[in-house]
Amino acid sequence: MENAKEILALIEKHDVIAIFAHGYPDGDCYGCQMGLRSLLRAHYPNKKIYALGSGVPKLFPILGEMDQIKEEDLKDALGILVDVSTLVRVESPLWKACEEFAKIDHHEMGPNDDPFPGPAIVDTSRISCAEILGDLCIEWGFGFNALAASSFYTGILTDSGGLYFEGVTRHTCDLLDEFFTFDIPARKILDTYYAEDPKVTEYKKWMKKNAKKEGQVCYLRAYPKDYQAYGLEFEKASSLVNALDGLFEAKIYVYFCEREDGWTRVEYRSNANYPVVEVARSFGGGGHRYASGSTVIHGKPDPMEIVKALNRVNGDE
Repeated sequence: MENAKEILALIEKHDVIAIFAHGYPDGDCYGCQMGLRSLLRAHYPNKKIYALGSGVPKLFPILGEMDQIKEEDLKDALGILVDVSTLVRVESPLWKACEEFAKIDHHEMGPNDDPFPGPAIVDTSRISCAEILGDLCIEWGFGFNALAASSFYTGILTDSGGLYFEGVTRHTCDLLDEFFTFDIPARKILDTYYAEDPKVTEYKKWMKKNAKKEGQVCYLRAYPKDYQAYGLEFEKASSLVNALDGLFEAKIYVYFCEREDGWTRVEYRSNANYPVVEVARSFGGGGHRYASGSTVIHGKPDPMEIVKALNRVNGDE
């Protein structure tokens, strides 16, 4: 891979390495962090390797907990970003303490994003960052272990919707086969990750009941009073965009979930090859071609302007 040698040289140069990922962590970014941390610790036992952010707590008993450190612990450190395109989208603010940076990712950069200050490996055709990272570790000569295999498996399976989404290839499956040479607790991982709180189930029913359609777009606006009535916090409620999938046979669905301070998380999805990323970028966000995100602050821009923009999106040929 291009830049693989440059990133490995940085890893070998630094005695302290911190692995960062995006906000509202999912199975891919968390799996990448746990898998890479495990292999780096095994390969470089004298280095200090940290995985920073909130992770996916319900998987901690299976794949491991995040590290808790202070800014001074990252003096002269290398920051490695996984599954996140730019520094401003990194969840942990401790990235600011690092001396140098590298990145492994599968998200598209937006035209207004700041250039990344270090070597990067980005392949937007990959279904998950974990797939890229698995290949990279093979190229580096890092032998997998059970924890790394389980972690990368988690990343691939969750970001691919259980191998359902477009982007899964024969190579994806070959890499999974490589992981299964180890004793992966696959059923336990997926049962734990997808276990649903009854409160979430009831809130999803509310979402489906209150969603609306305009043109080719299914949309829903949710306010704190809506999800708090079901005992949910913003962090959980705002992640449930896929509950709208399939409603009204819409080509695009978008979910606006407002936080108590007036900041709104906007999640865009397409289940019919209608690219939404350019609309997300035009409103200050970004992401994948058919799955993106942005923010609305105190109603600006008006969410209905976003819906109108999505109605101008044409399907891929």
